[in-house]
Amino acid sequence: MRGPPKADTIVSILEREPKPLTLHAAEALAELERIVTKALTKDREERYQTVKDMAIDLRRLSGRRLETFKLATP
Repeated sequence: MRGPPKADTIVSILEREPKPLTLHAAEALAELERIVTKALTKDREERYQTVKDMAIDLRRLSGRRLETFKLATP
């Protein structure tokens, strides 16, 4: 099994911002990307403060007509 050492992965999670969702799902909704980005941000003050807050945004998004999108292939 090859890949980066576990320590490198942990450092990456702790110190680097995640890549935009649209890199993985080219046609992803901008609002979904905003929700995911907010949930994963390194700054605690900018993250959702409760799961309920995130659920509110997800429910609001799910109430919209969602278009299907194709996952980008590497």
